[in-house]
Amino acid sequence: MARGSAAVAAGAAYSRSDRAALAELGLDLDRLRALTARERQQTILDEILGAPGHPDDEALRRAAHETLKAQAEDPAMTQDAQIDFLLASYVYQQALVELTSQTARRELSRDAVRRFEERIKPVIFKKAKGMASGNSRFLSPALFIEKATGLVETIFRVMRTTR
Repeated sequence: MARGSAAVAAGAAYSRSDRAALAELGLDLDRLRALTARERQQTILDEILGAPGHPDDEALRRAAHETLKAQAEDPAMTQDAQIDFLLASYVYQQALVELTSQTARRELSRDAVRRFEERIKPVIFKKAKGMASGNSRFLSPALFIEKATGLVETIFRVMRTTR
C-alpha cells in the first residue's frame, strides 16, 4: 500500500506543481505536463507501481488509478479524502477480485456478481470515509494495510452471508 500512497502523493504533487516532491518520487514535472491526463496517470502508475504480477498488485494499481482520476477531477481534494478514497478503492478492487474468483469457481452467477457490485461499492466508500485518515495526518503503510484488511474481511463476510 505504500506504493499506492506514493502514486497518490505524486498526483497531489503534480496538482500543486511541486517539482521537488515529484523528483523525490523519480518523476519530472515538465515531462508530466507534456502528457495528456490519462498518459500522466499511467506514467505515474508505471513509474511508482511497476507492472502488476499478482491480482493484489492489479487491485492496488486500479485503486491508485481511480484515486488519481478523482484527484484530477477535484484538485481541492484534501489529503485525508485522498487517503480515504484510496482505501475504499483498494477494498472495492479486492472485492472484485474475490467476486471474479467465486465466479470462476462457479460459486456465484454473473447476475449475482453484478448485484453484489452494485450494492457493495457504495457501502465500501461509506465505511471507508474517515476510516483511514481519522484524526491523524500521518498514516503508516502498516496501519493503512491493517485498516484495508479489516474492511476487506468485513465486506467478504457480508458477501458470504448474503449469497
